[in-house]
Amino acid sequence: MFVVFEKGRCPVCGDFGQELEKERFHCSKCMIAFDEFCISDIPQSTEFVDKDWN
Repeated sequence: MFVVFEKGRCPVCGDFGQELEKERFHCSKCMIAFDEFCISDIPQSTEFVDKDWN
């Protein structure tokens, strides 16, 4: 069963998300970005890997 949460709430866990852009939010528990129309994953940062290479 799909439950519609209010604006800014994660559609997976129901927690409030942090706003990334206008109308786009990020859930730190589920590690997803979401808006009114879609859910997408947020890739892990590779910054620490880039610093180790010459």
